Amino acid sequence: MKIYQAIFLILFAIQLSDCSKRKVRGDYGDSNRSTPSDGSQDSSQGDEDELTEAERIARQALISQNMNVIWKRSKALELSIASALRLSPADMCVVGSGSNCISQAFLPLLGGNDAFTKGQYLPPASPSRLTPSVVDRVLLSSCIRRAELDQAAAPQIFKQFSLAGSAAAVSDQQLDALSDLLYKEFLARKPSQDQLEILRKLKDQSATAFELAVLTCFTVSTQTEFLFY
Repeated sequence: MKIYQAIFLILFAIQLSDCSKRKVRGDYGDSNRSTPSDGSQDSSQGDEDELTEAERIARQALISQNMNVIWKRSKALELSIASALRLSPADMCVVGSGSNCISQAFLPLLGGNDAFTKGQYLPPASPSRLTPSVVDRVLLSSCIRRAELDQAAAPQIFKQFSLAGSAAAVSDQQLDALSDLLYKEFLARKPSQDQLEILRKLKDQSATAFELAVLTCFTVSTQTEFLFY
């Protein structure tokens, strides 16, 4: 019995020693780390400095994995475009004999699945290599369709200048007004001055005001900020 008691006391002493060392290193997390009143760094900083390059990269990778950035899949993308451009899903993008790009033709590439007609019971875990091209096609088609509707009737988005004129006739103030609206609709914020200046350069790549409006819409909508949330 005395032997077991001695072993227990030895193990208990070892555990206390280990806990004391962990507390000094700060292994219990940020909530238990104390900052000295004189503003100096505690001993955990020294432990950070002792990390190898591989350990530092691994720790940074763990931090990045906690960023909850979500791929905007088919339905979320469809709803976002419909809200931004005031389009019905049927007007966004159609291929072939009338198949909807998002809900039918390119559904798996946009992160969706259809168990009944495609035999696909689970959505893809990650985007395909073809996903960026399909997203570009959907957004470009949607921008063109919105411009066509605005040119034919009372405009809802492209109302800052006439789409029938030339791109050179569009002033910077008019283009800035369109850019501001598109940023508001797609990204829910105002563009920076640098972003406005970049969009102004699109006038040099456009022959008509129609092309300029579509290209501005496409440039704003294809930003990563819109495609993830």
